[in-house]
Amino acid sequence: MADAARDAAKVNSEILEISTQWQDVEGEAALSPEDRATLGELQVIAGHLTLTEAWDSRTGERRFGAHLSAHRLAEWLVWNWWRLRWEPAHQDRQRLSGLEWRQAHELASIGGGWLWPNIVVVSDGLRILLEARTTYEVQSEPLRYMANGSVGIPALTFEAGVDAFVERVLARLNDQAGTASDLLTAWRELCAERRDPELTAYRRIEACLGHEVDAADPSIIEGIIADGIALGSFAMMEVAADGAQRADELRQSAADAGFSASADNAVSLQADFGDRGGQAPWEAGINAAKALRAQEKLGEKPIPNSRLAELCGASPEALRSSARVGPLAFALREGNGDARVVLRAKKSTGRRFELARLLGDRCLTSEGEPLRPATRTSTYRQKAQRAFAGEFLCPIDGLTEHLAQDFSEDAREAAADYFKVSPLAVTTLLVNHGLMERDDIWRMDAEAA
Repeated sequence: MADAARDAAKVNSEILEISTQWQDVEGEAALSPEDRATLGELQVIAGHLTLTEAWDSRTGERRFGAHLSAHRLAEWLVWNWWRLRWEPAHQDRQRLSGLEWRQAHELASIGGGWLWPNIVVVSDGLRILLEARTTYEVQSEPLRYMANGSVGIPALTFEAGVDAFVERVLARLNDQAGTASDLLTAWRELCAERRDPELTAYRRIEACLGHEVDAADPSIIEGIIADGIALGSFAMMEVAADGAQRADELRQSAADAGFSASADNAVSLQADFGDRGGQAPWEAGINAAKALRAQEKLGEKPIPNSRLAELCGASPEALRSSARVGPLAFALREGNGDARVVLRAKKSTGRRFELARLLGDRCLTSEGEPLRPATRTSTYRQKAQRAFAGEFLCPIDGLTEHLAQDFSEDAREAAADYFKVSPLAVTTLLVNHGLMERDDIWRMDAEAA
């Protein structure tokens, strides 16, 4: 699902509650002391969605929790805390389907003989997305999870919810005849790391690279931290999540594949939105794009290449389809005030979109760092960039006026040509604004074929 569609479908809330109704267990010799002490009806609520909602075929009733070991879940949350808190999703689907990713982000990987809910937890840096999907009916399992939806919560809410749950599990273990557990040691170590700013910065980069604690090459992480001093720590964090290019490589790409630009000549957004972090990224991006269009008196019409380049303070040559390409789209400001723009896409529509993303980054981020990257990850910053670029290049009001209620494939392709964007961008905008359903698009396109 596209970034804006996923965010639009989710429920915004300030709630994460992980609770357990403890149950005394007799005669469960096969279980560990920790599991016996913390068995109970475990329930996870985020926003207004009960992620553990299930159907019990034995009783024919709906349940809001499942009989699980709270100790196992607490261990999983502590062991994977840094990756859950900081590792973003990536457009490389193979990366997301890998065993290592799934073990760190999917509750179903906890195992231990229990049927865990199909919940995926992933961060965009500022918020945590919890996505629950219905499980298949299995004859040998009486329980089928029914929750189907996504909830985005502030990252600090996620932290508070996890902290409270782990503390309750530890208290339960202590109450049950002082049951010993490695969980307490791991929890104390994690809390100490979170209180240490330098170690937190190290762990954050480690997580963005997709590594477990102490599994990455320390020299790579230390190099990224050093690069952050020169190019911007926030910017290098974004780059790290997309493949960890070093500062020297970025400078070489700027020299080999870049185009001249001037940060001083690029347009700045004068409107003050307040705290953009309090908005969903798609809201921040769209609102900024609308404000900039109004500020520059662009109306709802397409933006020519020359005007787009002018707004970005870049050379129009950068938008030619035959222009040079780099491994990453970014803008890099040199010490003398000059800048270079590097684009990754080969097609003209893709290059326009990337350049608009870099313009959006300038409007949306207050950090005056030398580097502005447009990556393939799904951090808050990158999702806001994409939403900005879509609305700025193809404003939804202008698009709907141009289509005049004709959402056929031919009409969408004609609109894409008119606004100089890809057909996918047009389709995504229509879906994100609730004007079309994906099933309708597939059906219409199949009929046209």
